[in-house]
Amino acid sequence: MAQSKTPEGKTFSRVEFERGIENAVAAAGGVRIVRGEVPNEAFDTLPNDLKQDARLGMGSMYGNPFAAYVIRRADRTIWIQTVTDSNVGNWTIVDAPIAR
Repeated sequence: MAQSKTPEGKTFSRVEFERGIENAVAAAGGVRIVRGEVPNEAFDTLPNDLKQDARLGMGSMYGNPFAAYVIRRADRTIWIQTVTDSNVGNWTIVDAPIAR
């Protein structure tokens, strides 16, 4: 998990953050599989501890855009999820071995 903030005195750009992630994923042979917002009603159904973990790892998902990407390799599948708000971009990468 990581977070990208803009240096003091600069303006954060969701477009640039998302474009940078998308370009890096495409260069690695991956694709975006979903982009949207989690409906607040769906998020509200999660148990409180899971909501807290999501906030700690991905920032606020309420009303903010998210995207998920996948890069498939012969020996693993790499999942990337991003969430952006008005001043920060968060991402999580999961490197999962292929079940054999």
